[in-house]
Amino acid sequence: DACIVVESMVDGLHVYDNPVGVMTNNPPFPSQMFALNNYPGVSRKQPEASF
Repeated sequence: DACIVVESMVDGLHVYDNPVGVMTNNPPFPSQMFALNNYPGVSRKQPEASF
């Protein structure tokens, strides 16, 4: 599944590929993507049963 983000900014529309597939509000999308570096162990995948 492909996903994009379109943001209306002061300098016009910005369109980004969205590899995470989530919608956010503020701050702008590039900042949101950078903030994901704070969560290196989080994944979109279903966790495997480990017991």
